[in-house]
Amino acid sequence: MLRHSLVLLVLMSGLSGFCSAATASSVPQIRIPVVFHIVQSADAPVVDEDQVLRQLELLNQAFSLADYETYHPSDPSPTPTYELVFCLPALDPSGSTTTGIQFVESEGDFSVFDAIKKPSLSGVVAWPTDRYVNVWVGDLGDWHGHVQLPGEEPSTDGIVVDYRYFGGEEAELEGATLGQLMATYLGLTEFKMNGHCLGQAGVDCFGPGHRYLFSYSDVNKMLEAFQLEGLRYGLLSTVLQCAELRTSVEEISALQMEVFPVPAEDRLTLSIALPDAGELQIRLLDALGSVHYEARYEQTKGIHREEIDCSHWPVGVYFAHIRLGDHTAVQQVSIYHP
Repeated sequence: MLRHSLVLLVLMSGLSGFCSAATASSVPQIRIPVVFHIVQSADAPVVDEDQVLRQLELLNQAFSLADYETYHPSDPSPTPTYELVFCLPALDPSGSTTTGIQFVESEGDFSVFDAIKKPSLSGVVAWPTDRYVNVWVGDLGDWHGHVQLPGEEPSTDGIVVDYRYFGGEEAELEGATLGQLMATYLGLTEFKMNGHCLGQAGVDCFGPGHRYLFSYSDVNKMLEAFQLEGLRYGLLSTVLQCAELRTSVEEISALQMEVFPVPAEDRLTLSIALPDAGELQIRLLDALGSVHYEARYEQTKGIHREEIDCSHWPVGVYFAHIRLGDHTAVQQVSIYHP
């Protein structure tokens, strides 16, 4: 059973999985927290943590910009300003630590559309949909998966995937189902790959010859969702860290940064962990690349804080860039003046 409307896009069969692992990209990242609700029978669990982590890895490969020009040299679209990266959140809605993967035992009939999202039908309620991308996985019967586009009921916003298309029985589709649904969640409803893959659902885009799923034009379209008043701007205005900074100087092995409060009103604080002593460079840029704050000075190894007055900055999304030698880190920042 497949359903396709203005609100929902569901997947057609015949998709092929993603190929090859991605290498690191030098493009600044927008990090998006994804929580997985794995809803299955206690007698026959079919999805485990390793499968979830594998799906997350494949999702990030599909959205990666690393080595893109090597595999798609003819793409005329401008290089995206930012790369989309998906991560498991470190904190749940109550502020407690979490793995970002929720396993729930249920005997519900999830072949009923959206039942997996509704506690009254033995499903699982969403985490706040303005702060997390919710992904439900279970036995959907004849459904492959579906996604709710922005603007509908917030309590059911998110993505639903049948376990067979989540690294299960349909192994040849590994990663493709979640990848396409995530793109639609971000506002991409027409898929293109170097100009030869067009149309709703765009199944030809998923052939085994493609190193990456999405073209530059696809990524640029999805980035529009994170502009001020964009379809998914709320995911940035309540940024959740994918991991917390280490607090022991001896344990710091990489350049790391946390930004708070979220969103910031008048003052912004950067908590920066330096793995070595050296010249620290800090820049705050808006979405168009204009610099709003810049500083550089010598610092010792350890945790340092940078306090920034942002009271005169326009409301919107910014990006904090830091550099120490060859090490760099980027974190999105939201400014809001009530």
